[in-house]
Amino acid sequence: MKSKKSDTNQFYYIVVNNKLLLHVIFWLTFTIFYSFVYGPSYESFTLKLFHTLLLLPVAIVASYFTILVVIDKLLLKHKYTLFILTLFFSAVFFTFLQVCVYYFFILPNLYPEADVSLLIHFDSFLIELLRLYAIVTLATVLKLLRHWNRMKSSNIQLIEKNHRAELKIKDIERQKIEAELSALKSQLNPHFLFNVLNNIYSHSLLKSDITPSIVLKLSNLMSYILYDCKAKLVSLQKEVEFIKNYIELEKIRLEKDIEITYNINNVNQALIPPLLFIPLIENAFKHGIGSHPDDMYISLTMEIHKDNFRFKLENPKGAEVKTNKKDKKGGIGIENVRKRLNLLYPMSHELTVSNNADNFNVEIIINDLKQNKL
Repeated sequence: MKSKKSDTNQFYYIVVNNKLLLHVIFWLTFTIFYSFVYGPSYESFTLKLFHTLLLLPVAIVASYFTILVVIDKLLLKHKYTLFILTLFFSAVFFTFLQVCVYYFFILPNLYPEADVSLLIHFDSFLIELLRLYAIVTLATVLKLLRHWNRMKSSNIQLIEKNHRAELKIKDIERQKIEAELSALKSQLNPHFLFNVLNNIYSHSLLKSDITPSIVLKLSNLMSYILYDCKAKLVSLQKEVEFIKNYIELEKIRLEKDIEITYNINNVNQALIPPLLFIPLIENAFKHGIGSHPDDMYISLTMEIHKDNFRFKLENPKGAEVKTNKKDKKGGIGIENVRKRLNLLYPMSHELTVSNNADNFNVEIIINDLKQNKL
């Protein structure tokens, strides 16, 4: 059963993909069909067959001229005026040839009793035109259907090719973004670790009793950085805990009474890129509290409302910043955050830095926290 089905499929494939065979089958079908239906019923099939075979050359030439020249060279090339003129004059010419075949071959040899003068009338010419161009029209329609099917298949392949190209471009863009984000994160971690290790070193020189406490907190921070931060997104709750631990570490280092105000709302279920805000917290201590003689405070707000996220950080401006003294190793913080936001949330975030007389305010709004670029 399978062998018969396979043979049938193979035969169908050979027929469909062999143009010459298709054309031969078409004209054989036309000849047999026309021989059956044409002429009076009392005529023999042999007579009808000879009749058809004598007309066949004109029909073949007219059909291929119409397909290869009138359709391919004019209609499909959008040369509409020339197409109409060529179609009209070729129809007149080939109909005249068919009339000549009747006049010189068919009527004298097959129907000697027929009145040849009837062919000269306009009505007879019009009838022959309709007869001839019925088969020409059928051949042309088949050609146009094949052309349309080929164009459709070509368009589908082009669409699929474009789709694959778009996916490849998006994949390249994604890889580029991941590489840039990885570079930014690798830039961030050494900078963060450099500050904390300096803290431990300073306390170890003084043989401070709080050095073990600093090392323990650093261990917790490192665990978060090394393991949790490998993911593209982490729990916002964990990020908050990381920031709080970092702030506590800085408070131990400074050994000053710092007022910390937290306003954290609805962050339990949210996800955020890791270490996104820590550069801002570092700046708050390095350029604000760390160089400020008094009035030391940090106000931190994180809240989510209907997938819209708001981060706000306020801290006093340090003495160095007030006198326009620049930190030669600074500049990583805000720019790092800005670049990561542009990559992760393009066109869906706002970053506002307010440089007031006595304090800094940094506010970040992410319109749809779930719409992460990666």
